[in-house]
Amino acid sequence: SDVCSSDLKLERALGPDRSIDITLVSNSNALLFTPMLAEVAGSSIEPTHISTPLRTSLRRTRVIRATVSRIDVDAQIVDIESRDGSGLHRQLPYDHVVLALGAVSNFFGAENIARVALDFKSLTDAIRIRNHVIALIERADLEPDSAVRRALLTFVIAGGGFAGVELAGALNDFARGIVADYGNLRASDISVIVVHARDRILPELSPTLATYARERMAERGVRFVLETRVTDASPDTVTLGTSEEIRS
Repeated sequence: SDVCSSDLKLERALGPDRSIDITLVSNSNALLFTPMLAEVAGSSIEPTHISTPLRTSLRRTRVIRATVSRIDVDAQIVDIESRDGSGLHRQLPYDHVVLALGAVSNFFGAENIARVALDFKSLTDAIRIRNHVIALIERADLEPDSAVRRALLTFVIAGGGFAGVELAGALNDFARGIVADYGNLRASDISVIVVHARDRILPELSPTLATYARERMAERGVRFVLETRVTDASPDTVTLGTSEEIRS
């Protein structure tokens, strides 16, 4: 969304001057309103409600869905690779290049976490999380072992900023709501845990508002583990900096 907004401002600044070409290379061909990704993961809105084609918004920009593989600064050339698996490579000459980063999750070198964790950056990620939660609830409904069932219904979210807290709230409401349709499950079986390195969640807000949000969410069943980090993960456990292991 930030990239598209910047491109729109650039289009307006350049006006009708057709001597200037703008090319946007993006791994997505749609504008995504990321603040509402949590609502998609929580199934309260449809994916199409927060997404629109880039080409619809950017009238004078050439949009190329691809990945940048290399930038030759001396030759002023950007190498790109197509996203459709065809192996197509192209080179784009440029006079000015702008790098808009942030679309890839940063796992800070934690290879196990990167391998087993679910990203939360794109529309595809939000849909995958929603479907994964539904699949786990289906499995838990058939699981006779209470310990295994409890692990299947435990969801750990790393990070207590806006994205993590919104996702925790959406998933908590979503999961607790749909278990009413499963005869072997209860809302109390759901466990949503937010792990955050600081002493309070939502550092973007004032302490008063952050405390209010944590208290209200705790009343709805969300557990907060503060002043620690997720340090490791396997397909069925999450390890915290306190050495606590959470089966999930």
